[in-house]
Amino acid sequence: MPDGSTCFGTDYPAATTSTRAALTVGLVDAKPQRLRLTRLSHPTQTAKPARVWGNATQFLKDNAMLFKTKIIVPETHRGLLFKDEQFVEILPAGVHTFYGWKNQYRVQQFAVTGSAQTFVPEDVVSLADLHADKFAAHLQRWETGEQEVGLLYQDNVLKDIKPPAQRGACWQGQRSIEVRKLDISTDFKLPKALASQLLTAKDATLRAAALNALVMATIPEGHTGFLEVDGEQREILTAGTHVWWQFNHTIKVTQLDCRL
Repeated sequence: MPDGSTCFGTDYPAATTSTRAALTVGLVDAKPQRLRLTRLSHPTQTAKPARVWGNATQFLKDNAMLFKTKIIVPETHRGLLFKDEQFVEILPAGVHTFYGWKNQYRVQQFAVTGSAQTFVPEDVVSLADLHADKFAAHLQRWETGEQEVGLLYQDNVLKDIKPPAQRGACWQGQRSIEVRKLDISTDFKLPKALASQLLTAKDATLRAAALNALVMATIPEGHTGFLEVDGEQREILTAGTHVWWQFNHTIKVTQLDCRL
């Protein structure tokens, strides 16, 4: 081997200028007949092809954590999953992971206590109209006609009053929720038992609903009452307490003292 040494390359014999330009970069050593060269590349060498991923989503899962969305739904909640602002499904309690572009997934959470006072917003009720099959197991829906009143019961205990021509929903929970409807098209006077229950209600929500839904008149002994509905005389009232649904009607009661 000549006195000149070679590092990280190959010891070549004398090379032409074109060869040096195409293949190598080097420095001339002490002997002008030989070159000390370090090989960089060959013009005919084929670059190693990049690895092609057949599943781009899998690639993102393995290599791009910023596209991972983790959602935790508490035990007392349910989540509405949206992808690109389009409803997908209702998520139960638990940990849920999604992969996609930034802000592609969104979850709207609601408390689900099974209480009659936990109402579902109107926009969610409208969404349930479009996806009835996906919401059926999660919502207790109700709707009253123009001549109907709804009595909302939780575990067979009266909790609220629903006016005519209204609709809504409650989240299904461990408690039983039921809406019983009453026809008030012809008879809008309350039975004594129901009237007494509403007038003496201790639950704040039920008491407030009763004040907005009822008209009450108390006729003392020795007096006579006259019921007027929508400007027409309807009935003569005896002494006692009388209660009517005030929906859809204008109710007025006058009294006459009949004592001598």
